[in-house]
Amino acid sequence: MQRHFPETVATVVWLLSGLFLYISSGAVTVLSLSAFLFIVIGMFAAAVVIGAPFGFAEKLIVHTASRYLGARWVRPAIIAAGVVLLVAEVIGTFLVATWVFVQVNFVL
Repeated sequence: MQRHFPETVATVVWLLSGLFLYISSGAVTVLSLSAFLFIVIGMFAAAVVIGAPFGFAEKLIVHTASRYLGARWVRPAIIAAGVVLLVAEVIGTFLVATWVFVQVNFVL
């Protein structure tokens, strides 16, 4: 069974970002059609558009590190790269969710 951790992270961050944005915004409410569509469609889109490339980058880093680094440095390099990728994915997902939130709720 293959893990889909980057896709799950993107989905959870999109959900939490959407809830935060809708709750903190006074102009729109969480109990609206736009909130429902933003969160539901966005969760699937975030998994594909954001999570999949980060998953690919993770696999590429693991493959490259295991091939070119010595046995002593493989594990620390993979852990460090994984932390950097995780932080970048969380920040990137939040920024994309914020941009989409502004486009959806203030353009219409």
